[in-house]
Amino acid sequence: MHVRDVPHRETSILHHQRSFLSLIVVLGAALVAVAAALAWPEGTTHFMREDGPVENASAVFYILGVAAAWSARHPAYNKASAAAVSIVLIVCFAREVSLRRQLLAAAGFNASGNSMSAWPNLIAAALVVALVPALIWLIWRYWRVALDGLLRRETYALTLVVALLCIVAAEGFDHALKVDHDNAALAASRLHAVAFALEETLEMMFPILLFLSAHQTRVRWRLPWRS
Repeated sequence: MHVRDVPHRETSILHHQRSFLSLIVVLGAALVAVAAALAWPEGTTHFMREDGPVENASAVFYILGVAAAWSARHPAYNKASAAAVSIVLIVCFAREVSLRRQLLAAAGFNASGNSMSAWPNLIAAALVVALVPALIWLIWRYWRVALDGLLRRETYALTLVVALLCIVAAEGFDHALKVDHDNAALAASRLHAVAFALEETLEMMFPILLFLSAHQTRVRWRLPWRS
Protein backbone atom coordinates (compact mmCIF):
# COMPACT_ATOMS: atom_id res chain seq x y z
CA MET A 1 0.00 0.00 0.00
CA HIS A 2 1.36 3.40 -0.92
CA VAL A 3 1.78 6.00 1.78
CA ARG A 4 -0.51 8.41 -0.06
CA ASP A 5 -3.34 5.86 0.24
CA VAL A 6 -3.37 6.10 4.07
CA PRO A 7 -5.12 9.50 4.35
CA HIS A 8 -7.78 8.36 1.89
CA ARG A 9 -8.45 5.21 3.90
CA GLU A 10 -8.56 7.15 7.17
CA THR A 11 -11.03 9.59 5.61
CA SER A 12 -13.20 6.69 4.42
CA ILE A 13 -13.22 5.15 7.91
CA LEU A 14 -14.14 8.51 9.48
CA HIS A 15 -16.95 9.00 6.95
CA HIS A 16 -18.22 5.47 7.70
CA GLN A 17 -18.29 6.22 11.43
CA ARG A 18 -20.07 9.54 10.93
CA SER A 19 -22.66 7.86 8.71
CA PHE A 20 -23.95 5.93 11.69
CA LEU A 21 -23.71 8.79 14.19
CA SER A 22 -27.47 9.33 14.28
CA LEU A 23 -28.16 5.64 14.84
CA ILE A 24 -25.60 5.51 17.64
CA VAL A 25 -27.15 8.57 19.31
CA VAL A 26 -30.67 7.12 19.11
CA LEU A 27 -29.64 3.69 20.37
CA GLY A 28 -27.71 5.29 23.24
CA ALA A 29 -30.68 7.46 24.26
CA ALA A 30 -33.05 4.47 23.99
CA LEU A 31 -30.78 2.29 26.15
CA VAL A 32 -30.61 4.99 28.82
CA ALA A 33 -34.41 5.35 28.76
CA VAL A 34 -34.96 1.58 29.03
CA ALA A 35 -32.41 1.20 31.82
CA ALA A 36 -33.99 4.06 33.78
CA ALA A 37 -37.50 2.65 33.30
CA LEU A 38 -36.46 -0.81 34.48
CA ALA A 39 -34.52 0.47 37.49
CA TRP A 40 -36.96 3.22 38.52
CA PRO A 41 -40.30 2.82 36.73
CA GLU A 42 -42.35 5.24 38.84
CA GLY A 43 -39.72 7.97 38.81
CA THR A 44 -39.10 7.58 35.08
CA THR A 45 -42.82 7.76 34.30
CA HIS A 46 -43.08 10.91 36.41
CA PHE A 47 -40.05 12.40 34.66
CA MET A 48 -41.54 11.61 31.23
CA ARG A 49 -45.03 12.83 32.18
CA GLU A 50 -47.08 15.35 30.23
CA ASP A 51 -45.70 18.85 30.80
CA GLY A 52 -42.63 17.18 32.31
CA PRO A 53 -38.96 17.94 31.57
CA VAL A 54 -38.64 15.62 28.56
CA GLU A 55 -41.86 16.76 26.90
CA ASN A 56 -41.00 20.41 27.46
CA ALA A 57 -37.53 19.82 26.03
CA SER A 58 -39.10 18.23 22.95
CA ALA A 59 -41.34 21.28 22.49
CA VAL A 60 -38.32 23.58 22.68
CA PHE A 61 -36.44 21.47 20.14
CA TYR A 62 -39.40 21.69 17.73
CA ILE A 63 -39.28 25.49 17.90
CA LEU A 64 -35.51 25.47 17.39
CA GLY A 65 -36.13 23.13 14.47
CA VAL A 66 -38.29 25.78 12.79
CA ALA A 67 -35.41 28.25 13.06
CA ALA A 68 -33.04 25.63 11.64
CA ALA A 69 -35.44 24.96 8.76
CA TRP A 70 -35.11 28.56 7.60
CA SER A 71 -31.34 28.60 8.14
CA ALA A 72 -30.53 25.29 6.42
CA ARG A 73 -28.81 25.26 3.03
CA HIS A 74 -28.90 22.68 0.23
CA PRO A 75 -28.79 23.01 -3.58
CA ALA A 76 -32.32 21.56 -3.80
CA TYR A 77 -33.70 23.37 -0.72
CA ASN A 78 -35.68 26.60 -1.10
CA LYS A 79 -38.08 28.83 0.86
CA ALA A 80 -41.10 26.72 -0.09
CA SER A 81 -39.35 23.71 1.39
CA ALA A 82 -38.51 25.67 4.55
CA ALA A 83 -42.17 26.67 4.88
CA ALA A 84 -43.32 23.05 4.48
CA VAL A 85 -40.83 21.80 7.08
CA SER A 86 -41.91 24.59 9.43
CA ILE A 87 -45.56 23.56 9.14
CA VAL A 88 -44.68 19.95 10.01
CA LEU A 89 -42.65 21.04 13.03
CA ILE A 90 -45.33 23.47 14.23
CA VAL A 91 -47.94 20.70 14.07
CA CYS A 92 -45.58 18.42 16.00
CA PHE A 93 -45.11 21.19 18.58
CA ALA A 94 -48.88 21.70 18.90
CA ARG A 95 -49.40 17.98 19.42
CA GLU A 96 -46.55 17.71 21.90
CA VAL A 97 -47.91 20.48 24.16
CA SER A 98 -51.57 19.48 23.63
CA LEU A 99 -52.21 22.97 22.26
CA ARG A 100 -55.86 22.37 21.35
CA ARG A 101 -56.72 21.14 24.83
CA GLN A 102 -54.86 23.98 26.50
CA LEU A 103 -56.59 26.57 24.33
CA LEU A 104 -59.98 25.01 25.04
CA ALA A 105 -59.31 25.16 28.77
CA ALA A 106 -58.02 28.73 28.59
CA ALA A 107 -61.10 29.82 26.61
CA GLY A 108 -63.47 28.15 29.08
CA PHE A 109 -64.72 25.39 26.77
CA ASN A 110 -65.25 21.82 27.88
CA ALA A 111 -63.05 18.96 26.66
CA SER A 112 -64.98 18.57 23.41
CA GLY A 113 -64.97 22.31 22.73
CA ASN A 114 -68.80 22.29 22.56
CA SER A 115 -68.65 22.27 18.76
CA MET A 116 -66.22 22.39 15.88
CA SER A 117 -66.99 26.10 15.60
CA ALA A 118 -65.06 26.77 18.81
CA TRP A 119 -61.99 28.75 17.78
CA PRO A 120 -59.43 26.34 19.32
CA ASN A 121 -60.97 23.56 17.22
CA LEU A 122 -60.76 25.75 14.13
CA ILE A 123 -57.06 26.37 14.79
CA ALA A 124 -56.46 22.63 15.18
CA ALA A 125 -58.35 21.93 11.96
CA ALA A 126 -56.36 24.60 10.12
CA LEU A 127 -53.09 23.00 11.25
CA VAL A 128 -54.22 19.60 9.99
CA VAL A 129 -55.34 21.09 6.67
CA ALA A 130 -51.96 22.79 6.28
CA LEU A 131 -50.07 19.62 7.26
CA VAL A 132 -51.39 17.47 4.40
CA PRO A 133 -50.11 19.58 1.45
CA ALA A 134 -46.85 20.25 3.32
CA LEU A 135 -46.16 16.52 3.63
CA ILE A 136 -47.18 15.88 0.02
CA TRP A 137 -44.87 18.67 -1.17
CA LEU A 138 -41.90 17.38 0.83
CA ILE A 139 -42.37 13.80 -0.33
CA TRP A 140 -42.84 14.80 -3.97
CA ARG A 141 -39.93 17.25 -3.91
CA TYR A 142 -37.33 15.23 -2.05
CA TRP A 143 -37.90 11.50 -2.26
CA ARG A 144 -35.43 11.23 -5.16
CA VAL A 145 -32.88 13.42 -3.37
CA ALA A 146 -33.21 11.35 -0.20
CA LEU A 147 -32.97 8.06 -2.08
CA ASP A 148 -29.90 9.24 -3.98
CA GLY A 149 -28.30 10.32 -0.69
CA LEU A 150 -29.04 6.95 0.87
CA LEU A 151 -27.54 5.06 -2.05
CA ARG A 152 -24.40 7.19 -1.72
CA ARG A 153 -24.51 6.75 2.08
CA GLU A 154 -24.59 10.47 2.70
CA THR A 155 -24.69 11.21 6.43
CA TYR A 156 -27.48 13.80 6.14
CA ALA A 157 -29.76 11.33 4.30
CA LEU A 158 -29.12 8.53 6.79
CA THR A 159 -29.80 10.89 9.70
CA LEU A 160 -33.06 12.02 8.08
CA VAL A 161 -34.22 8.41 7.68
CA VAL A 162 -33.37 7.63 11.31
CA ALA A 163 -35.35 10.72 12.39
CA LEU A 164 -38.40 9.54 10.44
CA LEU A 165 -38.09 6.06 11.93
CA CYS A 166 -37.95 7.64 15.40
CA ILE A 167 -41.24 9.50 14.97
CA VAL A 168 -42.94 6.43 13.45
CA ALA A 169 -41.76 4.24 16.34
CA ALA A 170 -42.84 6.88 18.87
CA GLU A 171 -46.32 6.97 17.35
CA GLY A 172 -46.44 3.18 17.58
CA PHE A 173 -45.58 3.25 21.28
CA ASP A 174 -48.11 6.04 21.83
CA HIS A 175 -50.86 3.99 20.18
CA ALA A 176 -49.97 0.93 22.26
CA LEU A 177 -50.05 2.98 25.46
CA LYS A 178 -53.50 4.38 24.61
CA VAL A 179 -54.87 0.92 23.91
CA ASP A 180 -53.70 -0.35 27.30
CA HIS A 181 -54.47 2.85 29.21
CA ASP A 182 -57.43 1.30 31.05
CA ASN A 183 -55.41 -1.70 32.23
CA ALA A 184 -54.36 -0.58 35.71
CA ALA A 185 -52.01 -3.51 36.28
CA LEU A 186 -50.17 -2.90 33.02
CA ALA A 187 -50.07 0.86 33.59
CA ALA A 188 -48.18 0.24 36.83
CA SER A 189 -45.77 -2.28 35.33
CA ARG A 190 -42.18 -1.88 34.21
CA LEU A 191 -43.25 -2.79 30.67
CA HIS A 192 -45.52 0.24 30.59
CA ALA A 193 -42.75 2.42 31.97
CA VAL A 194 -40.33 1.19 29.29
CA ALA A 195 -42.83 1.85 26.48
CA PHE A 196 -43.62 5.30 27.87
CA ALA A 197 -39.93 6.17 28.23
CA LEU A 198 -39.17 5.02 24.69
CA GLU A 199 -42.09 7.00 23.26
CA GLU A 200 -41.02 10.27 24.87
CA THR A 201 -37.33 9.71 24.14
CA LEU A 202 -37.88 8.93 20.46
CA GLU A 203 -40.20 11.93 20.10
CA MET A 204 -37.48 14.15 21.53
CA MET A 205 -34.88 12.65 19.18
CA PHE A 206 -36.94 13.57 16.08
CA PRO A 207 -36.32 17.35 16.10
CA ILE A 208 -32.75 16.84 17.34
CA LEU A 209 -31.95 14.58 14.39
CA LEU A 210 -33.59 16.99 11.94
CA PHE A 211 -31.28 19.70 13.22
CA LEU A 212 -28.31 17.32 12.95
CA SER A 213 -29.28 16.44 9.39
CA ALA A 214 -29.44 20.14 8.48
CA HIS A 215 -25.98 20.64 9.94
CA GLN A 216 -24.58 17.62 8.10
CA THR A 217 -26.09 18.93 4.86
CA ARG A 218 -24.39 22.28 5.37
CA VAL A 219 -21.05 20.58 6.03
CA ARG A 220 -21.46 18.23 3.07
CA TRP A 221 -22.02 21.07 0.60
CA ARG A 222 -19.69 23.47 2.44
CA LEU A 223 -22.38 26.10 2.76
CA PRO A 224 -22.89 28.65 5.57
CA TRP A 225 -26.08 28.84 7.55
CA ARG A 226 -28.63 31.07 5.86
CA SER A 227 -28.73 34.40 7.67
